[in-house]
Amino acid sequence: MISQRAVDAIEASDTDDLIRVIDGLCRNREWDRLVELRARCREAVTRGKQLWGVEEHIRYRLALEAPGQWAGPAVTEGPARFAPGPLAEVAASTKSWVDLEPHLTAGPERATVAAERVLRGESGIGPIPDLPDNLQEWEPSYPLAVYKSDRVEAPSPKVPSATPEPLPAAVERVDDFESEAALFDLVKAWVEESNGKCDTAVVKGG
Repeated sequence: MISQRAVDAIEASDTDDLIRVIDGLCRNREWDRLVELRARCREAVTRGKQLWGVEEHIRYRLALEAPGQWAGPAVTEGPARFAPGPLAEVAASTKSWVDLEPHLTAGPERATVAAERVLRGESGIGPIPDLPDNLQEWEPSYPLAVYKSDRVEAPSPKVPSATPEPLPAAVERVDDFESEAALFDLVKAWVEESNGKCDTAVVKGG
């Protein structure tokens, strides 16, 4: 049962005090009470209380700090619009696949958690749709976000070194719409939201 202090803060829409209550529940690992507080906040929103941000913050804290049995359901609810990062990535940053897997329902979030655990060096996860279940030899060291209770630390990736590669003088161009579309998708947002231009070509050869 949540405290009277929490009930009073909900009725007063006192978001500052609610955050302090949430911090205390997380510190004491009282996850059932945190889930109840979230439900109370969600109900208060239906009565016009401006507590949707608090409710979403609780969901983020569950994904970040709670064990798998509480974090998994928070993740598989779907996207969290105002969280500091995708909840599948948030949960995967602090918990192993073994901890989370039994509590993740089938869907894109489950696959994302698996992929994020692979990025963090975990092996033995099993098949992941459209992705290998281990890092490949040619892959770089990926900069990984570190999530905190009140912020995210996301290092910028290093600029890769590049050396010129000589190209053959003559090539045979082929029609391969799917490959060209895949290349274009990588820069689609930049092209469509600026005056940028993208040209792709597929050729036969090495």
